[in-house]
Amino acid sequence: MIDVNEVLIKCLFWVFSIFALMVVAFIAFLWPVLGILALLFLLLIMCAVFFAKPDWWRMVRPRKEKPPEERPVKGFAAEMMLESCVGQEPIVICKPEMIIGRKDTCDYVLNSPSVSREHCKITYKETTHLYYIEDLDSAYGTFINAGRLPKCSPTLLKPNSMVTLSDQRYIFKAIR
Repeated sequence: MIDVNEVLIKCLFWVFSIFALMVVAFIAFLWPVLGILALLFLLLIMCAVFFAKPDWWRMVRPRKEKPPEERPVKGFAAEMMLESCVGQEPIVICKPEMIIGRKDTCDYVLNSPSVSREHCKITYKETTHLYYIEDLDSAYGTFINAGRLPKCSPTLLKPNSMVTLSDQRYIFKAIR
């Protein structure tokens, strides 16, 4: 969403700049030396604002609020989770298809530089009641019980399996 105040400030800046150029052109017509100096000064200010890009100049878009990861999808009961081996927050599988990664649009965000933007996808097949994990072409890979998953190939995820997402280790288990 674009902030209307920032757009208004930008428009006013450019309108002022054009008006100032017209005034400088009039001065240059009457007093050429003074007009050239005023034109150079105005161009210097405009370039400084344009290249420095102060905070009011940037088009800052607010981040979208994400719903809590524990909020299940309607009609889907969260039964499984990835429990961290080092005491971090568990990843509750709260959707039939969940993408885990570093990107803000992922269903669960892991803030680790070694985790890819979209690292892996966990899918629940309602017909078979089984979970699958798929590596989404991540840089450092996704592992199950120390075996690297082939890229973009769903692999069965069994309870009590050790899941490693780059340097993060989890146990896939039922929610108590």
